[in-house]
Amino acid sequence: MAHYSTPPARLKVEIDPGIKGIVALVLMVLAGLSNNAWNMAVVAAYLLVITVFVIDDYRFVVKSLASYAIIFIVPYLIGLLLSRLVSLVVPGGDAMTGAALVTAGVKLLKLFFLWYIGSLYFTTTPFGSIAGMLNRFFRPINGLGVPVTRYLHMVVGIVEQLTQAADLFMNDVFARARQVFSDDQLGIRPKLQELADILATFIATSLQQTEQVHNNSSRTVLESYRLRIGRSEILAVLSLVACLLLFYYPPMN
Repeated sequence: MAHYSTPPARLKVEIDPGIKGIVALVLMVLAGLSNNAWNMAVVAAYLLVITVFVIDDYRFVVKSLASYAIIFIVPYLIGLLLSRLVSLVVPGGDAMTGAALVTAGVKLLKLFFLWYIGSLYFTTTPFGSIAGMLNRFFRPINGLGVPVTRYLHMVVGIVEQLTQAADLFMNDVFARARQVFSDDQLGIRPKLQELADILATFIATSLQQTEQVHNNSSRTVLESYRLRIGRSEILAVLSLVACLLLFYYPPMN
């Protein structure tokens, strides 16, 4: 039976993965439909409340913000700087106007909401629970000839192998890379060559583990899922309803 990695974020409150998934999907839709400051404030406040009352390890928030900044904010700022430089150097070049900057900022904020909601769900829900929930939800489709369960076995096997590969990369490749760069007797070019050899070896080893993925999928036993309705789930649903009411019916109206 496959073993699933423990979510990096510790929880104060456990919520059924199905209920949590519905809440996440609704929040994503609301984030996409936000078209004014009030809508965005409601979504942001709800995410803040969830983070405070559910997450016990706030390092998750720091990691999420840092990864979002590296993947989206930094490239955007570089592009903005280049646009500004082009407008100064090239005759007739146009820099982004204030309205364009505001529009871009709104889009980046919406994208951050989607990023944070997805990260919050997947880092607080074991993948085994998600796979078991999807298997239960799509079970009627199996009767129509669509092998959903088989596909889920394959996905779980791939995730298991990727988890092992990530652990190997962090524990082995990083350790060897640190050892290479800490060697003062090597020059820059030999160090880069050693690093390239380490990465090439890791990639080749990963490509040779295709058979292991198949073996993992054949041994995987999906977790059984049964909808759990308790105090936490009821509070989650009621809080989502309150969020919807505030989103569509502002108090000033």
